[in-house]
Amino acid sequence: MTEHSNDVPLSSLSPDLDPDRWETLVSRINTAAEPYLDERQRLATPLSVVSSWRTPVLSGAVALAVAGVAALALIPEPEEVAVVEAVMPGTVAAWLDGGATFTMAELVADVEAYVP
Repeated sequence: MTEHSNDVPLSSLSPDLDPDRWETLVSRINTAAEPYLDERQRLATPLSVVSSWRTPVLSGAVALAVAGVAALALIPEPEEVAVVEAVMPGTVAAWLDGGATFTMAELVADVEAYVP
């Protein structure tokens, strides 16, 4: 403890002087604090913490869904492209689809010139 020039005698606060008074005081404090402690204990469960996130999470999910739908609506529709056309030259894709016939030299030239 720190020494002060104006020491106040604290001996009257000792629980050893009057144990019945002390127990009464502790009981009154516990009784007065009980509703607050019960409320705090009720709110401290993990389920209550997660459930308090429900509104912000749902709001965020709705905002994200609306933004996604808006983005999809604003993107122009691409022309239909076959998977084959996306990964190889058009002449090879047409040849594989069976829509055209090319000579071997044309196919080799297109494959060599193709840059994805």
